[in-house]
Amino acid sequence: MNDDEDASSAAPTAGEAERNAAMQSGMAGPSPPEPATPPDRAHVAFPGLHYTEGAGLFLPIEFCRYGRVPGDPLYRPLRVYEADPVISGYNGRSVSLPVAYEPLRPGPIGRVIEVVPASGTHPVDLDGIAEALGQGRAPSVTDPFFHQQMVYALASDVVASFAMALGREPSWGFGGPRLRLRIDAADAPNAWYDSGKGEIVFGRFTSDAAPGPGIVPNATIRTCISRDIVVHEMTHALLDGMRARFAVATQPDVPAFHEGFSDLVAILQRFSIRGSVEAAIRQTKGKLAGASLVSAVAEEFGMSTGLGRPLREPLSVSVPDLPTAGSEEHDRGTVMVTAVLEALVKVYARRARPVLDLVAGRPARAPLPEQAVEILTDLACRLGSHFLSLAIRAIDYCPPVDLHLGEYLRALITADRDLVEDDRYGYRSELIAAFARKRIFPPEVNDLSEDSLLWRAPRHAIPPIPGLALSALSLPADPGRPPDRAEIRRQAAALADRVTDPAYLGEFGLLPPGEDVAPPSMDSVRVLRRVGPDRQVQMGLVCEITQEARIRGPDGRILQGIGGATVILGGAGEIRFVIGKGVSNAKRAAIRVETEQKLAKAGAVRGCATLVPRH
Repeated sequence: MNDDEDASSAAPTAGEAERNAAMQSGMAGPSPPEPATPPDRAHVAFPGLHYTEGAGLFLPIEFCRYGRVPGDPLYRPLRVYEADPVISGYNGRSVSLPVAYEPLRPGPIGRVIEVVPASGTHPVDLDGIAEALGQGRAPSVTDPFFHQQMVYALASDVVASFAMALGREPSWGFGGPRLRLRIDAADAPNAWYDSGKGEIVFGRFTSDAAPGPGIVPNATIRTCISRDIVVHEMTHALLDGMRARFAVATQPDVPAFHEGFSDLVAILQRFSIRGSVEAAIRQTKGKLAGASLVSAVAEEFGMSTGLGRPLREPLSVSVPDLPTAGSEEHDRGTVMVTAVLEALVKVYARRARPVLDLVAGRPARAPLPEQAVEILTDLACRLGSHFLSLAIRAIDYCPPVDLHLGEYLRALITADRDLVEDDRYGYRSELIAAFARKRIFPPEVNDLSEDSLLWRAPRHAIPPIPGLALSALSLPADPGRPPDRAEIRRQAAALADRVTDPAYLGEFGLLPPGEDVAPPSMDSVRVLRRVGPDRQVQMGLVCEITQEARIRGPDGRILQGIGGATVILGGAGEIRFVIGKGVSNAKRAAIRVETEQKLAKAGAVRGCATLVPRH
């Protein structure tokens, strides 16, 4: 069966049959005639007339991680630095990451990750006998083979974290099966993800003549061996695959979210390294709040460039609230990171209190008992994993464009409530309180009660979409993998039948196509699979629809408007949430122009760990 054959054995619906007949007769070309739709019949959408297939609709097919076969090892253990080299170098701490096994070509080059060595450097062969027996190359700041190994291991680990949180395979936001990670590819104190080229560029530079503690003056510093920077850049790439339109800077919160979310994942990913968490517990005597584990990002980079401190410190007392943070994306994003981490620390403190109360009364300088350290380390690791999974899963509950940081709070609350109705550990209440302290408020919400923050069902009843019910889907044996091209096309058409129906068009923030209004774009249709704490499995679909239009701005100028909706469907094809942005919002279009002008003045590459927009 080729990609264009329909894998579904179910008989087509009346609408599908009509659309198929039209396409076979040539009606579905660029300008097909408007089909007559009797009032007693369901609306049938035609590609090119009522909707288009988005540029990213079929990209998930190209993302194909290796599937184990009998006899394969479960993991390939590879050593990486436990923290930035400036920290790890003092104590020689490294950790062995259990990377999902796949056959590798020298580079390493796997199914979805390709490491490109520095110019003049040979690629490492991790299938060699010595590497296989020794958990890869020994950690070394000067060994280019270890640099390649560390980048591959960390990148693979982030991909696995996204797949686990989402319940499906992630995807890239560009055409092609692999993301290239280019080591020492720029002489600059920088690293960036370039969505146009499908690559991450890691720079190298000379440290400041008067650097911070632990850094040799005028030494060569490589961003590729900073754990935080590698994870940050990988998060940019994976977020681009989930929400490509987040690269459209409609207002300052959009680029700020890209930067803040990438920092957040980098920090929460550390909680998978038990040694780091245990060290933090010992360092703070169980308090956690003052540990660098949660309070510093890219320490070596910041020390090397003359800052004398980590690049960003989200739990620092100097982090302002959102109204006073300014519009610079890294600073603004750090405010959101602070709110999430404050919530995590508050939840940890409440759950750790019984253990700390039991060991109270010991001498002030006495270390925690080993049993207490073990219990608290287990607790912190679990919480970090829960918050990481929630942070990633919440992206499915975000609008497809124009995300405000306060709307990410709504996404967090809805994503958690959708899976865990009983908030007995206070995740949601602490998140709400922390965002309120940082004055991150969602638009169009009157209060910060949990009930008010939840995304709602459509204002008016919208009929289910039978073609998108689980029983109608033709999914692979592993539903976390995308279906073939024909099935994705069928799903997009079924979605278009409902969202472009004139009776419901406005519910999705869309306009009828016309001279100045492009047809809505079906950008993605993906499985939404969640496993709750009582091991119940919930399945449905999450879909993105966007639209662009030329609209008149507040001052009479013609501006480019963008809008659309994220649509979440249940197992019977019922529409559970419509998270929309109206395409005709003139105020948002004007703010977009102003924001893009400010970003253009700041330059295409605006400091370490940056998203470079698609070319």
